[in-house]
Amino acid sequence: MINHVTIFGTGQVGTSIALALTQNAPHLKLTLHDCDVAAPDLVRQRFLELGIASDALCFATTPESAVQKSDLVILAPPVNVMGDLTQRILPALSPTVILTDTGSTKVEAIKTITAKLSGTGISYVPAHPGNGSQGSGPLTGSPGNILGANSWMFIIEDPEISDADFPAQKILRDFWQDAQVQVATTDAETHDNFFGTCSHFQHLAVFTYLNISRHEIDMKADFMTAGTAFRNLTRVAISKTTPGAASPLVSMWRPIFEQNRPRILAAASNFQDHLQNLIEAVERGDHGRLRNLLAEAQAFRSSITDHEPRENLRGEILDIKTAAGVEARNPFNMAAREKATNTLMIPLAIAYAQTMNARDVDAELVSGKANPSFRDGTALALNDPDEAATFLLENQEDFLYIVSIFKGDLAISAEALRDGNWTQIEEDILNAQSVRTPLAGPRKGADTRPEYLLPKFA
Repeated sequence: MINHVTIFGTGQVGTSIALALTQNAPHLKLTLHDCDVAAPDLVRQRFLELGIASDALCFATTPESAVQKSDLVILAPPVNVMGDLTQRILPALSPTVILTDTGSTKVEAIKTITAKLSGTGISYVPAHPGNGSQGSGPLTGSPGNILGANSWMFIIEDPEISDADFPAQKILRDFWQDAQVQVATTDAETHDNFFGTCSHFQHLAVFTYLNISRHEIDMKADFMTAGTAFRNLTRVAISKTTPGAASPLVSMWRPIFEQNRPRILAAASNFQDHLQNLIEAVERGDHGRLRNLLAEAQAFRSSITDHEPRENLRGEILDIKTAAGVEARNPFNMAAREKATNTLMIPLAIAYAQTMNARDVDAELVSGKANPSFRDGTALALNDPDEAATFLLENQEDFLYIVSIFKGDLAISAEALRDGNWTQIEEDILNAQSVRTPLAGPRKGADTRPEYLLPKFA
């Protein structure tokens, strides 16, 4: 039975787990450790902000002391330090402990951690909570990231190993289910393909999109008044950095890109193919073909479980007209066309190509367990295909201009990833973060405008 849990890493994931367990498993003793000396105060601040008592939390001063008498140890730091952390705590671990992790790249994490545990008899069950929210660090933690309706704890299991042969995997499944966390089981390769497409690649695409503003100087100004689609798609680049400290976004995403590189590159190639199909239909002015492509994406996107209300294309267009000083019934003026080009046409193209990309990788898994950033980034695919096709063709020249820039820049980003040009990757992440962080937050939940709601889908 698990009574004492140790969590290493108190960023968004580790803090969210601590919040969820405090709420739903108050009998547990929780010990936390983070290399950041400010972490304990920040975690307690977050508990206080959410009205959750933090009296039961214990903060260890060393990794070795953190694991003493622990029944379950959860590794929640960046994926590139899990091996070294495992090596350090190994001598202090109880032989009956269960070790798990939260990394979003499982193939490499499993190789690294199992190599450190070889010959010890310690039970290691890989896992990954597939939900999150914008930002990073303890102050962005939320129990909803673990307990939400669309939140899943993916537990990685070898289908050839039964619970009888490896009881630890059942113990961990039962532990999370007893804490009212939804559990899904899968193998490591399926997991990494799924997240490589639906999360890791999508982040690369969003960073690329935001970075177009480096050579399209009007984009930043248009981003300031962008509507729902832009705000929700690009929220993944929001991250505040403490002066003099490394960017949490870089610390998280560089190692993920590095460890899941082959699958991200495969997703990038498939995405480009779908994007090209859309471009060619617009180039030809083929409304029927364009409508059919968008209808195919709408049909699949509608099958995805989604508890968030979503806004329609008319609300997006009204946002653009309002910001550009155009009456609602009037056609776009030059300023409105530019805003539509910069803040709506690329999100619409991304929503289409990314929806089809996800369908290709694992339609069943995506339909039931797509992560929030994917659902936010593909919500435009839910819109009426006729309306979306008409919108793109009415703005054909503007769309083809901006989408050609995005497509070319995305190829450059993929090349940097393929070549391991980490300096360029880090610069791209930092610039995207600097562009997005000062802008308005996502428009979700209570901020969704009821007058523009889409029909409710699955």
